[in-house]
Amino acid sequence: MASGINVDAAVSSFMSEIREVEKRDSVLTKEQQIKRLTKPGSKYGNLNPYAVLMIGYDVELDAARKQFRKLSILTHPDKNPEQKELAQRAFDAVKAAWETLSDPEKRETCENVIANAKRTLDDEIAAKRKEMRQKGRAVIIPEDDPNVYKQELHKKTVKLFADLERLKHEIANRESEMRKRAADIEKVEELEVKKAQEFKRNFEGTRQKRTDSWNSFMKEKKKKKVKSVRGSFKPPKQKIEKR
Repeated sequence: MASGINVDAAVSSFMSEIREVEKRDSVLTKEQQIKRLTKPGSKYGNLNPYAVLMIGYDVELDAARKQFRKLSILTHPDKNPEQKELAQRAFDAVKAAWETLSDPEKRETCENVIANAKRTLDDEIAAKRKEMRQKGRAVIIPEDDPNVYKQELHKKTVKLFADLERLKHEIANRESEMRKRAADIEKVEELEVKKAQEFKRNFEGTRQKRTDSWNSFMKEKKKKKVKSVRGSFKPPKQKIEKR
């Protein structure tokens, strides 16, 4: 059974023609493949693994694997020494696309994004047809051309993938900030504990010194008191008795 998104009967012929277009595009040279995967704007376009591997949305996993191997050979940096850096970027995009499709959970997320994009586009097309019928016009729209339909679907999937990627980054940034705050609080608490422990050690370490100092102080005070008492004592004068 094919893994991917089932297309409805109304556009099945479109998808068939789209696959023919993709088949023609698949003969691009390695230079063209590298350029395709590293051109301006490819950052978000490469989030769609089907677009990266140039395969249909209803392709089977085995076919996707074969296409991955083919493109990975074409874009491998060792095969493109004259543009190794660009080749590495293209190769990474191909590798990431396959990792997405070969992971059931990631593939399901990807398929949901594409299904949502297709549903939105089909609703827009249906609305256009309805409007044209109401106006008594011939129901012919640009999206009747498979290439136009493919381009419009690609635009919508790119936007949805970009929105999803931005959302992931926002969530990751918030979680990172929360972890940072928690780590800062933990550091402050650890510092307070260390200060308390250090104070306790210092207090215990100087206990004997404080005791000796106090005893010395009390002895000195006692000596001064005794000396003061002795120095202030004067015997009474004897009165000479007169006879």
